[in-house]
Order: sequence, then C-alpha cells, then structure tokens
Amino acid sequence: MSSFEQLIPGVSVEVHFGGSTLHPRSSDGKLAGINAEGTAVVSAYVNPGVEVYACHVDHGYNVTRKRAVDSTDPARPEHTMFRVKMRINRGDSQDNLYIAYPLNHFRMFTISQTGEVRFWEVAIVSQEEQFYLSIQDTGVFQAYQGQDTVVWPDSRMASWPQMCELLEDAVRTLKCELPTYEDQTVLEPVLPEDLEDDEGLVLWFNVAQGYGAMHTNQGVARVHWSAIPDEKTLRRLFPNDFVYFDELDKPHQTTNRSTAFPLEAKAIEFGEIEDDDGGDEIEDDDGD
Repeated sequence: MSSFEQLIPGVSVEVHFGGSTLHPRSSDGKLAGINAEGTAVVSAYVNPGVEVYACHVDHGYNVTRKRAVDSTDPARPEHTMFRVKMRINRGDSQDNLYIAYPLNHFRMFTISQTGEVRFWEVAIVSQEEQFYLSIQDTGVFQAYQGQDTVVWPDSRMASWPQMCELLEDAVRTLKCELPTYEDQTVLEPVLPEDLEDDEGLVLWFNVAQGYGAMHTNQGVARVHWSAIPDEKTLRRLFPNDFVYFDELDKPHQTTNRSTAFPLEAKAIEFGEIEDDDGGDEIEDDDGD
C-alpha cells in the first residue's frame, strides 16, 4: 500500500494522465509519466459511510464547494468520488512543463459532531519539470457556538469569511453540538528571540502554493521552494524547522507573482536548535 493511501481517513487518491494511472513514489509523491501538455485528473474515492467534503479555493480565497458523484471505478461500485481536472502547461521553452496554483489543488475536510474541522490539501505540484502528488494536513479548527452565530477563535479561520460561511452552513446542516464560546484563548507559538542574522524558524509552508513563512530577527520572511536544497525529492519545509539562509532580500515581483512579504530568504540550509545547556547532562549535586 502506498503511503498516499488513507492519508485522509477513508479516502484513496489516484492520478490519471494520458490514459494511464500514475503511481506516486511512496517517499515523496513523485509522479513519473507526465511528459507532455495535457490534463491530469485527480480522483478521490470515498469509502461507503465516510463523511468528507471538498472545495476549491481561488487566488482571492473565494471558496467553491465540490459535490461528490458516484464512483466510476468498477472495483469501487459503492464509493463516492471527487474528480478534479488539473492542466499541465508548457512554458517558454519546449521542455518546460509546469502546473500553476490555484488550478493545481483542491481541499478536503471532515467535520466532527462537536464541530472540529480538519483540512487536507490535495495538489499536483511541479518543481523544475518534476511533478509530485501532495496530500498535506493543513490543520484542525474548532467551531464554537456564539450568541447568534458560529465563532472561530483561531485567527487563521476568523480572517477567512468565505470559508467560515461554507463551514457554518455545513455545521448547521449536520446539527453539530458545538461547545459554547466563552472567550476561548488560542495559544500563539513562542518564538525564539535570540536568532542570529542568518537563522530562521519555519512558521508554515504550503506545498500547493510552493512557499511558506519563517520567523527571523528582522521579521517574517517568505521562503520559496526554489531556495531549499535540491536533494532530488519534493522540496518543502515543515513548521518549526530550524534553518540557515544566505541572505534576506526584497521578494522578486512580477505580474504573475506578487507577494505582500517584505522579505524573502535565499539559499536555505537545514540546521538544528541547540539546547541552552549545550546538550550536556545535568550532574547530581552529590556527584553520584
């Protein structure tokens, strides 16, 4: 069984291109067989009795709900499925194939009876003409019952009204028993204050978009996948990764690539946070 089976509980994801089913490499999701312009089809098969939802998010963070349909796979006659087409494009040179955000992904989520929402982002990403299937767990959010509406204390959700509206409709339809909102406090991560000029701590990284954010002593900086060392695998970072970088510069801006980040890190290298005591064992006072 591939490591991509059941990353989303009760869901199996397949990629089809050029009349063939592509099998992602278990270590990083690498897809062999995408070698021309065309349309890749990502099919997410949902086991009978499993409640899971899907949506697409565009550049403006507008959310479109996707509807499940009956499975077209004879081996899965009782399953439902979400099917999403993703366009493989050719760039300026004949050999430059790529797939672009946001048309390279969709999101799936589950909702518990107590209003806990868990998200995954399913995407095909391209890095230097290599293609990968990514299924990224992007977080868990708790809904609370406010005086007249559903409340999301987590700022990431509270600042996304389009998603809140979709989820509130789903929570009401499912008749979830939400906990009562009483000024719930969301703990913010404790960030190191003694970073050197070339050190950073990763806050988040979105594989589908190909970039993330990290904490530095000069503020929050953008980090793009192309700045990560090429180890012939999917280039990505994880929250709380400690890294070094050569420099912080102003992000490169183009018509098709704009960002609100004031800084961008270049030439990432992986590191480790040292213990305050230098890793030495603590001796007993009596010398035993």
